[in-house]
Amino acid sequence: MAQTHIQIHEDDVGMRVLYPAAAAPAVLNDLAQAQAEAEANRLPSGFWSDVHSIKEPEESFRNSGLTLKDASRALCLLPRIRTFSSGYGGDLSLASAPDAQCYGFGAHLYIKLEVTEGALDAIWFDVTRTTKDERCALRAGLERLDAATPLVLADYWMNMGGLVRDTAFMDRYFAELAVTSERMAKPSPPPRKQGSWIMRLLRRG
Repeated sequence: MAQTHIQIHEDDVGMRVLYPAAAAPAVLNDLAQAQAEAEANRLPSGFWSDVHSIKEPEESFRNSGLTLKDASRALCLLPRIRTFSSGYGGDLSLASAPDAQCYGFGAHLYIKLEVTEGALDAIWFDVTRTTKDERCALRAGLERLDAATPLVLADYWMNMGGLVRDTAFMDRYFAELAVTSERMAKPSPPPRKQGSWIMRLLRRG
């Protein structure tokens, strides 16, 4: 059963995004630049000294011919989630949309249409721990959007990008999503009891 309200951290906004296919060269170049910067800025601690700012391409949905009506019709196979909010820290409702154009099953899988004054501005999505059927529904939604206007997909979490109508790319992409989902589904090992290493040292002594 789909959720009726999604709350996410602002860091997850727009990290898996769709653009008109005409923007593919610029989008894929920015994706490669983001990956290169992540490696260059990685600290020994595993954190980063700086983060990449995603560069929006000149091509937009405003001039692609894809309307909000077309996009929402393409996603009608997914349940609509009308309340959507994002934020940080303990407050995930700093940016709230009470009548959101969001389609999916919950915070673990959804496609978000960003709208300004009734016009489609952007399309992005997120997917984490999912079932095979849910991933199939996501792919169907993306392909129905692509049928309305050709799209390029950029996933900044997974460093993957390509045209939605490129079947080979989409097969690889969804295979990686399945692997990620299975990894998230595995139970974490039980935490080591505090002081257990001290007891081992004492026994060794």
